[in-house]
This record gives sequence, C-alpha cells and structure tokens, in this order.
Amino acid sequence: MKINYFKRLVLASIIGAGMLLGTNGLANSQEQEQKQEKQQKKDEKKQQRSQG
Repeated sequence: MKINYFKRLVLASIIGAGMLLGTNGLANSQEQEQKQEKQQKKDEKKQQRSQG
C-alpha cells in the first residue's frame, strides 16, 4: 500500500515538472517573438526617418 502511494507521488511530481518545463518553453517563445516585432518596428521607424 505504501509503495503504491509513493509511486503515485513520484509520477505526479514528474508530470508536474514536465508541464512546468513545457509552459516555460512556450513563454520564452512568445517573449522572443515580441522582441523581434519590437526590433522590426524600430528598424521601420529608422528607415522612415532616413528617407523623410
């Protein structure tokens, strides 16, 4: 009985850790996309200033 409880606890911990790592990866991906968009906007403004 105690062994089954321990196995469930370990399995739940592993699944929880895996889910946290997955969401961390998604958050980093979104952050990188936002940085790229911001850089593009800066570049566009620079080009407009140099042309205008």
